[in-house]
Amino acid sequence: MRTRALLLAPLAFLFLSGCPARLAPKPADALHRAADVLALTEARSKAIQSVSAEARVSIYGEQGARKAKMIIVARRPNALHFQALAPTDQMLGILATDGESFTSFESGGKACYVGSACPENVSRLLPIIDMDGADIVELLVGGVPIFSYERVELAWDGERGGYRLDFTADSPPKVSQQVWVAHGTGDVLGSRAVVDGVERFVLGFEDFQAHGETRIPHTLSAKIRNGKVDLRIVYRDVEVNGSVSDQTFQIPCPAALTEERLWCAGEEQRPVPVPDGANDE
Repeated sequence: MRTRALLLAPLAFLFLSGCPARLAPKPADALHRAADVLALTEARSKAIQSVSAEARVSIYGEQGARKAKMIIVARRPNALHFQALAPTDQMLGILATDGESFTSFESGGKACYVGSACPENVSRLLPIIDMDGADIVELLVGGVPIFSYERVELAWDGERGGYRLDFTADSPPKVSQQVWVAHGTGDVLGSRAVVDGVERFVLGFEDFQAHGETRIPHTLSAKIRNGKVDLRIVYRDVEVNGSVSDQTFQIPCPAALTEERLWCAGEEQRPVPVPDGANDE
């Protein structure tokens, strides 16, 4: 029995410790320059001009878990439409921006918020994403905003099964960002960015599906604020590069709501012009 136990001990160790992960080999036709990988992923991203989808959005953070159904429409370069829906498909809240101005209001609210399309305004419906409209569009089509950098290096990451681009900048703001890219397709698999010592985000893209000649991830996950907040967006009923009306991003305030201007940081707060004749007796 002792001999049998000794023979089985190595097998037990393997089960307890787990087998080493199998690394994906570097393809024989792998690219060797960072510029070529960047060109590959940029071509994939730019082929997607718009995306419309019903989505399940989950946010987990210090304030607990929040889940909602949303209609999401994004169009390059920086037009966005978010509509939160109740389980009965009743509209709960809406935010729209054409890249210059934005409108946002909630069902049952008293105010309709308007203003310029700065990050603090366009991220009101998803406040954990502190980005401008163009960067949010890039995320929603399966791309990654890349911070200003001074150097970029290329490596093959066998664990992720794709290329790893390492972006760095030493002059303020100091940047360390990694972007993982799939061989052949140019799909962005994920990214991690640290700016001035603070982790800005960790992104992951999964469930890539073809839409015509393009591919788009149907699942986006993000860890934000040093991992304290998790965001997950799962697309359903996706349309890529469909016809999207300008009116989708130019929603007027309902007549029953009071219009309230939200000023952006550093924006000169000027009185809202009164139309001619508005104050006439």
